Amino acid sequence: MTNLIEQMREMEGMVQRSEALATEKHAGQVRKYNGFPYITHPRRIHNRVLGYAYTGMYGHTKALPFRRLYMRAAAWLHDTLEDCDVTPEEIIAVSNEEVFGIVKELTNPSKQHPELNRKQRKTMDCEHIATVSWEAKTLKLFDRIDNLAEMDGANDSFVRKYAEESIDLLHAIITPAFDGQQQVDKLLVNEATLWIGHHLDKKIEITE
Repeated sequence: MTNLIEQMREMEGMVQRSEALATEKHAGQVRKYNGFPYITHPRRIHNRVLGYAYTGMYGHTKALPFRRLYMRAAAWLHDTLEDCDVTPEEIIAVSNEEVFGIVKELTNPSKQHPELNRKQRKTMDCEHIATVSWEAKTLKLFDRIDNLAEMDGANDSFVRKYAEESIDLLHAIITPAFDGQQQVDKLLVNEATLWIGHHLDKKIEITE
């Protein structure tokens, strides 16, 4: 029991170190449409994970009590590889290989292909997200929900385009990466769907 408590304390320290690195790397960045400090976005994603009560996440392996701590760390860091001057070694130094793996899964591969048009880039990113872990898919859902909820100030035509692209993303998220992969929480999918419908002014249904 003492060893477990010590492990949990170290994991909490990992989350705190990840928060500090994310805060450092996102310093000076702001959210696109409201000008708020960018760190408010990963903070909200982290807080969603912290309060997440999906009991199924503990159901299929004894290792999963630690997975939510890995997800909390990855929530803080999820945009750093994509948007900040950070190295994999820096991320691993404050967390571990597992957290870095989730962050890497959440990094859009299209960022390495600026020569592609938007539709091609989004298709590439959807194909990628369909192959990632349950943890990464769940974090991606939290991320997309947060973005959809913070569109005030964006051009109306872009809001509609982003909402339409989100439909394709949700289809990718609910696609199992392998036989037997745990399904993402349908309540989160429904929450994202409601935001999409709000922006498109119509009811949206996402089915497998």
